[in-house]
Amino acid sequence: MNILVLYKDSAKGGLINHTKMIVNGLKKRNFSVVIAGPNGTGTQELQKENGANIIDFSVKNPIKIIRKLNKIIKNEHIDIIHAQNRIPAFYADIVCKLHKNVSYVWANDQVPIPHDFFHRISTKYGQMAITCSVDGYKMLKDDFHIPKDKIKVVNIGVNEKFFTPLSDSEKSEIRKRYNIGDNEKIILLYGRLAESKGHMFFLKALSKVKSNDKYKVLFPGDGSDEYKRALVSFSEKHGLKDRIVFTGFADGYELLSISDLMVLPSSHEGYSIACIEALCMGVPVIRTKTGGYEETKEYCTGVDYDDVEALSSEIELFFSGNKKFQEKAQKALLNREKFGEDTMIDQYVEIYQGIMNKAH
Repeated sequence: MNILVLYKDSAKGGLINHTKMIVNGLKKRNFSVVIAGPNGTGTQELQKENGANIIDFSVKNPIKIIRKLNKIIKNEHIDIIHAQNRIPAFYADIVCKLHKNVSYVWANDQVPIPHDFFHRISTKYGQMAITCSVDGYKMLKDDFHIPKDKIKVVNIGVNEKFFTPLSDSEKSEIRKRYNIGDNEKIILLYGRLAESKGHMFFLKALSKVKSNDKYKVLFPGDGSDEYKRALVSFSEKHGLKDRIVFTGFADGYELLSISDLMVLPSSHEGYSIACIEALCMGVPVIRTKTGGYEETKEYCTGVDYDDVEALSSEIELFFSGNKKFQEKAQKALLNREKFGEDTMIDQYVEIYQGIMNKAH
């Protein structure tokens, strides 16, 4: 089976890592995999390993894109197109009309996405619409009116390196890098510096916490200078400035290895890879009840977005030594195989094989 993976995003982050995991997982199972997507800082490694078929889906010349895809399909004898994102799926729909023997699926990992009339009629899903969470399933069914039998939920898996913690000496080196004392607890807000990730919501809750524990908060990722200035300003006004560490773009595996708590206060999520990575490393998680919460609620603590009192209360409980956080984290460790990349890839393969069997 020859599979073409189309992707639209090129920046470093979860979506590119997810695409890389799909490609590598399929190749491990001896499938022939071809990739096509825009050039960018996040995709250079992906393209170097798999060959560079550069297609910028943002260009205003659709004929040029169709010609490129048509050439790839012919030269590589493609059987199935796996389109990550709605725009690649739109083009997959066009080229599959030109190649009747080629099928495609649309994989969407974002919740919510626009569903006005224009977006509904331009959304194409081929033989299957794949989503990453229960929330995504509800969105595709209710907002896009996709039939139930054409929707499949495949939870995003994580690399198995997150099953293995670093050594104490390695953790010590990372703490020194960020000037964190041996007796300081570490709270990680694992996500890029963007308003949707809820940094301000988190800081408002943290400003109400009365704990005297020594701790540091890690804010990794890059974002706008304006947003960062707003976070710094709030921190200064509420006596939190010395507790906040802006790490810049950092290795999430390393940050999780030293963290005592991971907080995910996002206003919305498709299916948080950050949350799953934390659970697979035994790090307690407090998160908003956004996309992916239903699948993980027995392993983490949930609050509603912008409920400052609720989040503040849960952080207070964590500092007080409440056992529920470690108990949930331990339960996640015992069940982490279900979150691994192999489980995800096996489900994708099952979908592809089902499509191929129907075609023949």
